[in-house]
Amino acid sequence: MGWLVAFLHTLAYGLNVASILSCSLVSLSGRQAETDAIYGAGLYAVESTRTDYCTFVDFNDAVANVPFWADRQMNSARIVSAIGVFLSFVLLILLWISLCCGCFRAGVYRIIVAFWSLMLCALAGCIFLMHTSDYCNTMNCSFNRGSGLVIGAMITYFVVMAIGCVTKDQEDDEYDAKPSSAAGGGGQTQVTVEKTVQADGTTIIKTTTTHPDGTVSVEEKVESPAGGDEEQPPPNEAKVY
Repeated sequence: MGWLVAFLHTLAYGLNVASILSCSLVSLSGRQAETDAIYGAGLYAVESTRTDYCTFVDFNDAVANVPFWADRQMNSARIVSAIGVFLSFVLLILLWISLCCGCFRAGVYRIIVAFWSLMLCALAGCIFLMHTSDYCNTMNCSFNRGSGLVIGAMITYFVVMAIGCVTKDQEDDEYDAKPSSAAGGGGQTQVTVEKTVQADGTTIIKTTTTHPDGTVSVEEKVESPAGGDEEQPPPNEAKVY
């Protein structure tokens, strides 16, 4: 299960990074967008009809680009998404390292991974703060293929969180695999005593004990006949199966 979680988180991390660097996070259809000859935008770059590829928005152009960089919601989306990518990278390293020690089998570790993944899911979704910005209100933003990358990352983070929550401890699995009691024992210890009288009058007593965990122990004892020549009985023998 640890391999699956590490792979899914790697996928989520890749989608998250791609969405942040995308220049097609939103589509632009406003009049200002037509004037600026751009039809798509991301957190750091735009798609221009002049170049037909991603163009980094120059921060030093005070006339056209300062609103793109100074918008409060846009900056909030940049800061929160950057924090999310950093935390996702840290968890990515921990998950792959943990495969060497089998840490994902520990319940506490899985809870931490689940909580961490849920937090990353929320941080990835904060990139949609861009849609509430004044820049998007001016440019008439709508969902684009970059938004699909964000949704894909959020879903994958959520799946990782769900796996961490529903996976059982290995100790629980081993306990469930063990028989709760011996066949027909009902969870109680069963003792069976057999006595066999030999031709010389000695009696062999065989005691069989079936324990609740399914193990069986056998003990044999030899008794001399009363009033006869007493013989030293052999030491008691106990066998466990």
